[in-house]
Amino acid sequence: MPGQRRGTLTAVTLAMFCMEISFLALMLALPDIARLFRNSPDVTQDALSAYLLSLGAALAVAGRIGDILGRRRVFLAGCLLFILTLVGSALSPSLPVLVVFRVLQGAAAGLMLPAGIALVTASYPGADRQARALGLCFALAATGTVAGPLFGGWLAEGPGWRWIFWLLVPVTLLAIALTAAFVPESRSSAPPPSFDVAGAVMVVLAVAAIGTGIDRADSVGWTDVNIALLVAGLVIIAVFPLRSRRAAHPLVDLSVFGNPRFALVLFLSSVESACYAATIFVVSVYLQDARGLTAVRAGLVFAVMAILQALAAPFGARLQPRTRPVLVLAAAGVLSGAALVALTAVTSWWAYVPALALCGFGLGLGSAVASIASQQAVGPDRAGEVSGIVLTIRTTAAGISLAAAASIVDAVEQAGHGTGSACDVTLLIVAFLSLAASLIATSAWYALVRHGLI
Repeated sequence: MPGQRRGTLTAVTLAMFCMEISFLALMLALPDIARLFRNSPDVTQDALSAYLLSLGAALAVAGRIGDILGRRRVFLAGCLLFILTLVGSALSPSLPVLVVFRVLQGAAAGLMLPAGIALVTASYPGADRQARALGLCFALAATGTVAGPLFGGWLAEGPGWRWIFWLLVPVTLLAIALTAAFVPESRSSAPPPSFDVAGAVMVVLAVAAIGTGIDRADSVGWTDVNIALLVAGLVIIAVFPLRSRRAAHPLVDLSVFGNPRFALVLFLSSVESACYAATIFVVSVYLQDARGLTAVRAGLVFAVMAILQALAAPFGARLQPRTRPVLVLAAAGVLSGAALVALTAVTSWWAYVPALALCGFGLGLGSAVASIASQQAVGPDRAGEVSGIVLTIRTTAAGISLAAAASIVDAVEQAGHGTGSACDVTLLIVAFLSLAASLIATSAWYALVRHGLI
C-alpha cells in the first residue's frame, strides 16, 4: 500500500532526525553545559559518549527482539522511552543526572534505529526499491545533521541547551502518531522459540566494559579499574563466538561474517563511524576554543559540512546497484582522509570550510552505502538482526573514538601545546586511520577476487 509505505518512511525518518539532533546539537552546546555544571568540556563530553555507548550496547539486542516480537512494537516502545528521556534530560539538575538520562536515551535510540530500518526494508521489497527508499530515508534524516549544529548553537546562546530536548518531544510524538496510523507490523516469518538471553547479556556487558574503561581513562587515566574493564570486555568478545556456536538460537548468526563482502563493508563502515565521531568532536573544540567562534558561527561551519553529508546519501543510493560497495566505501574513506589532512594544513576560512564539507561528503557517502549494502546482504527475515549487528559495531566504534579523541586532545595540551595544535594532531591520526583502512580493504578485495572467493 503506497500510504503505508509513505507513512513508514516518514515515521522512521522523523525518529532518525531526532536521534541526529539529540547528538549533534548537544555537541555545539558542550561549552554551555560545562559552564552551567562547572565542568570542563572534556568532562561534559561524557553526555555524548555515554549516549553512543549505550546506543551501541542496545542495538544488536534490539534488532533481534524486533525480528521476534515485531519491529513496529519495538519501534514504538523506543519512541516512548525516547520521549521520557528527553524530558528527563531537559530537567537534569547536574551532569551525573544528565549522563544517566543520556544512557537511557541511547538505549531508546537503540530500540528505534534497527527496528525502523528493518520496517523500511520490509515495506519496499526488491533490491532497487530498498536502496532508493533507504537512500531517501537517510537523506531526509540527514537534514538533522544540517539542523543539529545550527539548532544547538542558537539554543546554547539563546534560551539554553535544555530546549534541545524540549523541542524534540513534539517531533517524536508525531513519529509515534504516524506509526500508529500507517505502519504495519513486521517480524521474521520463522522466529526462534526462545531469545538468547545469555548472548544478549554478553553483548551488553562487553560494550559497556570496553566503552566505560576507555571513557573513564579520558578523565582519570589508565587506572587498574579501567584496564580491568577493558580486558574483561575483550575477553567477553573472544568468548562470545564460542558460546554462540553452541547455542540453539544464538543472538547473532555468525555465518553472516563468513560473507567476505559483508565483512569488508562492516570493517570500513566501522572505521567511517569512528572517524565521523572523532572529527565532529575535534572540529567543535577547534572552532570554539582555538578559533574563538561563537556556538552559532561554529554551527554555520558545521552546517556546510552537513549539507554535503546529506547530499551524499541519495548519491550513494543511486551508486549502489551499479558499483561494488566495498570499493565505494574505500574511495569515500580516501576522500574524507585527504580532506582531514587538508584541514590541518589550511589556515584561511576560504579553504577550511570547503575542506570540511568535502570530508562530510565522504563520510556521508560511506555511511549511506554501508547501511544499504548490509541490509541487502541477507534476506528480510534477518533484516533487524543484521541491522543491529552493523549498528552495534559502528556505534561502539564511534563512542570509543569520541572518548579517545578527547584523550588525545587533552594529552597534547598537557604536553604544552595549544588547543589548535592538539586538534591538528588528533585529526592527522583520524586521517591516517581512514586512509589505512581504505588501503587494507581495497587490497583484501582484489586478493579475494584474484583467488575467486568473491
